[in-house]
Amino acid sequence: MDTKTKKIGLSVLVGLFFVGIIILSGCIGGECGNLGQNCCKNNTCNISYACGSEEKCEKCGGISELCCKGDICNKEGMCVNKTCEKCGSFDELCCAGNTCNEGMCSNGTCKKISAKEDIDRAVSLTNTAKNRIDEIYKMVSVTTADIKNKLDMSKIDYEEALKILKNTKTDYDSEKKIIETNKIICEASLEVINSSQNSIVGWDHFKKGYLYIRSQDAEKSKYELKLGGRCLDDALSATLKAKEKINKINIDDVPSELKSNIQGVKNEIENSEKSIPDSKKVISGMYLYLDGLKHIITASDYVKNKKWHSAEVEYKESLPDFSKSKDIFSDLRDSESTDVSSASIMLYGYLETYMKAIEHMETGCRYMDKWQEEKANEEFEKAVLELQKISWQTY
Repeated sequence: MDTKTKKIGLSVLVGLFFVGIIILSGCIGGECGNLGQNCCKNNTCNISYACGSEEKCEKCGGISELCCKGDICNKEGMCVNKTCEKCGSFDELCCAGNTCNEGMCSNGTCKKISAKEDIDRAVSLTNTAKNRIDEIYKMVSVTTADIKNKLDMSKIDYEEALKILKNTKTDYDSEKKIIETNKIICEASLEVINSSQNSIVGWDHFKKGYLYIRSQDAEKSKYELKLGGRCLDDALSATLKAKEKINKINIDDVPSELKSNIQGVKNEIENSEKSIPDSKKVISGMYLYLDGLKHIITASDYVKNKKWHSAEVEYKESLPDFSKSKDIFSDLRDSESTDVSSASIMLYGYLETYMKAIEHMETGCRYMDKWQEEKANEEFEKAVLELQKISWQTY
């Protein structure tokens, strides 16, 4: 074989070698395993593709696509019979790990979550709390201890109901609305109870202050009245918070079964808005009374020391304070609050008589200063008769 022939043969051999390599490499990856190509050995395809029915590599993992290797689908799909079906939404299959994007997995299907049981429990608690408070107004004889006890128990019921409503979940819009409305009712009712409790404590301080007046201890009386005033300020603040909360509800836009509860809370707030300012006025009237009482105590000391002119001046200076105090109680006698009206009626009557006695004492001291003892004694006797008419009411 000549040299030329050998070179041609060698070239052909090298060419066939490279063609073989190209063909072989095509079988390995170039002509199989990718999208639209033949499936490779054992019906496999490159990653992100799966071997279809025509032994061609198709996209996998998406909705209505083949499942990828290991029956894997994208997160919004679930592998069913080698095909990825949509999952995670209501009435769809549960996704991997029995998870749902909406609702909860029940028997392999995503179902809406209902809060009906939690709502029923919460409503039962709020109704119990409301009925217990309503009982207070129906009781013929009720003590402060009874009221405090019922308020404490109702507060617990409202707090527990609120916990349930805050922690419950629902996929139903109608239930969401009921939950939010009941949450507001609970929050407003708790503020109303807070207001009532502060008002009760405020009146307890008022009663102590009143008793100190009877013993003419003005400083202790003022201290108790000051504490009572603070409690009433807190009560009014709680009432305004309750009003702000309940006014978030449009009563025409809630289920019928909730309307009476909402109106009940509004009525309580309205009553408190009237009674608390009136109670604060009672305390302001008592402060004026105490200002007058200071003059009376000083006048009494002057009488003991027979400083008649000084006593006369002190008695006279007490009258403007008592008069202002009496005017306040006069206006409050018709208060819608039973506590306010009863206290005001009693204190108005007391001051009316007491001021007459003071006028006689003032006149008597003036006579004594002029050495007209007989006339003075007549005035003092008249003062005693007026004072005997006063009946101190015990709270």
